[in-house]
Amino acid sequence: MILENVSSRVTVNGQSMLASFDIVWDEFLPIVKFKDPENYEVDEEELTLSDEEVELSDYLDADKRTFKVWQLSTEKRKFKLPFTIKQGGAKSKDDDGLIDIKISEENDPNIKLIGDQQIDGKYDTEIEVEIEIKGDEDKEFYIDFYANDNTDDKWNTGEYKDVHCGRVKVVFDYCVCNAEDWPTLAPMVDEASKVRYGSSLSWESSPECYHYALEELKGLGYWVKSERWNKMWDGTKEVNDHIYQLYVADDVAGMTSGYQEDGFNQGMEYLKTALKSSIPIMVGLDYHGSYANDDLTTDHFAVIVGTGKENGKIYFDICDNAYTNSRYYCDCKNKRLYRNDGGSDWIITQIRESKKL
Repeated sequence: MILENVSSRVTVNGQSMLASFDIVWDEFLPIVKFKDPENYEVDEEELTLSDEEVELSDYLDADKRTFKVWQLSTEKRKFKLPFTIKQGGAKSKDDDGLIDIKISEENDPNIKLIGDQQIDGKYDTEIEVEIEIKGDEDKEFYIDFYANDNTDDKWNTGEYKDVHCGRVKVVFDYCVCNAEDWPTLAPMVDEASKVRYGSSLSWESSPECYHYALEELKGLGYWVKSERWNKMWDGTKEVNDHIYQLYVADDVAGMTSGYQEDGFNQGMEYLKTALKSSIPIMVGLDYHGSYANDDLTTDHFAVIVGTGKENGKIYFDICDNAYTNSRYYCDCKNKRLYRNDGGSDWIITQIRESKKL
């Protein structure tokens, strides 16, 4: 920091006298940092210390201007971030001024700063920055802060301009769950008119839940594109075409046990497209019972007959041939579709594409 020692006549207690001081006294030199980052806990937001290092303005103290950047990762489209304003120059006496908030991708129309882009700032105060993201793609950008002095206090107007005084990184992970055009579809089948487990089927002598789910599809004018889960006939296993596996309880068909991110992402894209056209879809479920299916997980089959959003979460209305119809929700963070009855979570294990009859 360059300081210049000058003499000037000032008034103290009504008397005029010659005083000597550094002109940096007149400068507003804040540093803006994420508030209490180690204890930041907000649903659907993850704050981590990145490996990226930023060097702020040379006008700030050397021990304050260089640090690693905090990174906020989220799938939320609108969020508020808290910051603190501290003194960044030890010899700065002017404790207030103006702070400009800038988005690094300033020409991206899908990233919007909600509220004023210039705010009044003061040492030892807090501010919030609200961001809104649109569009259906991942985003990475910085929120940067720049300080300028104001003219409405006892200090002379500072000479330093656009003092870079803060930075945080934002990573928006697009998920189809947050698609702006997710459809709303009222249930196409109600509890009273659905196909029920135990009823007779003209085309199957010993029907199980799988056959009843097919019968429900048939009544709506559809069938599955792939009736067999296993594409292979030689004793090995491979997921058949037009089937999206979301979860397996054991290693099978080249998949490691657990939630399947690729299957989830592809399956959700299919659900969005199909349900926009009011197409019902058969799904496999894990009801924590015994199973006799090739994926070593699915122990029940049902049909998605509706969808929408509830409290910001995507839901799917499930027509269930053996149990009461239910509603499943999307958990984007964990890449799963689930419902909870106060005990264990029930999950959708697979999605099967439909075809028109």
